[in-house]
Amino acid sequence: MGTNEFKSGDPWMVCDLCGFKRRRSEMRMDWKRRMVCADTCWSPKHPQLNVRGVVERSGVPNARPEPEPVYFDLDNPITADDL
Repeated sequence: MGTNEFKSGDPWMVCDLCGFKRRRSEMRMDWKRRMVCADTCWSPKHPQLNVRGVVERSGVPNARPEPEPVYFDLDNPITADDL
């Protein structure tokens, strides 16, 4: 059978990736919906492309306002009775 002969139900197609002329039976649709050569150009979708994003919580749990600063007076030292 020659290269351009008619074959019922198996038309000629051009690979969207390499541009070679192949029969439909030798082509395959890839994950980007391109018709490519099944034996050389086709590659599966990488699993990392299916990873969903994780919602990142921006708030701090049990957040409390910062307390007022405490200043020590060296002239009046703190005693146990002050506490």
